[in-house]
Amino acid sequence: MKSTKILLILILIVQESTIFAQSDRKEITINRFENAPVIDGKLDEEIWKNAAIAQDFIQSSPYNGKDAKQKTEVRIGYDDDAVYFGALFYDTAPDSIRSVLGARDKSLVNSTETFMVKVAPFNDGGNFGYFQVYVNGIQRDFSVTNEKMNINWDAVWFSETSITEDGWIAEMAIPYSALRFSKSDIQTWGLQLWRYTVRYDEWSSWNFCDNKKAGSQPGILKGIQGIDPPLRLSLMPYLSTYVESNTNDEINYKLNGGMDLKYGINESFTLDMTL
Repeated sequence: MKSTKILLILILIVQESTIFAQSDRKEITINRFENAPVIDGKLDEEIWKNAAIAQDFIQSSPYNGKDAKQKTEVRIGYDDDAVYFGALFYDTAPDSIRSVLGARDKSLVNSTETFMVKVAPFNDGGNFGYFQVYVNGIQRDFSVTNEKMNINWDAVWFSETSITEDGWIAEMAIPYSALRFSKSDIQTWGLQLWRYTVRYDEWSSWNFCDNKKAGSQPGILKGIQGIDPPLRLSLMPYLSTYVESNTNDEINYKLNGGMDLKYGINESFTLDMTL
């Protein structure tokens, strides 16, 4: 009888711990914008003042679990076309903000301040998109589908940055055409926000990322409703030519053309064609 009681107590403790772990995720509920903000690296529009704010970032490294050394505020809103992020990265020494130039999609971590957004519209652990912008405005993005990373994925999204006397700003617009999501009227997405500060070699995140656990451990984004998945169609035409000259001074050439087509059949399948 005594062993049975102990077993029941242990089961209750495990269940309580599991429930706590599942609910121990930050949540943010965002509002619909009446007008889309101008993506110019400035947050001086009235709509940003009333936007929901993600803040209180926590270090992932080097001191996992400690408060971030610098304050971060990320304002978030949406409309019928996109989700918008307006991030303020406060810095007590803005003249120490580090930046180097590089090509799009090149990893500049360890040399350039950066802001990264992870969006998981199905709120699962295997399908999401990463949208990253460096302080100098260079973009980087990649996707994960069925837990497989695609670093060659290039979405169409918009961002601008600026350095101010208080730190730096990143403003982003992620169109729904860059995302896959369900047709549900009320959306619940997974969301993680990251900041990297070079001089501290510090990664901090909005939802705490415990280094003892796998994954980026996103929080929850609520409030999006009444939006429809857009048509996902992209066409990329191309031309190629070949020219040669032989010993008789004859010139031969060949001209080829074609097109790569991507069409989203639904939220789960994409058709890739080469014409």
